[in-house]
Amino acid sequence: MDDDPKQRINHTRLEEVKACGADTAAVSCPFCMQMFEDALNSLDPEKTIRAADIAELVAEALVEPT
Repeated sequence: MDDDPKQRINHTRLEEVKACGADTAAVSCPFCMQMFEDALNSLDPEKTIRAADIAELVAEALVEPT
């Protein structure tokens, strides 16, 4: 309730990810994923940042190289 109503929280989070230089943002809930993907569609149309669920990242890490 303390957030500026003119600034969307998902846009703020995306700007924080961009500022730290990450190319992947890990999220842990479906609603967070949806909100982050909405921000990516609005502010990162080039898709330079990826949103991934933590379970996706774990599954990717468990795949053995061929």
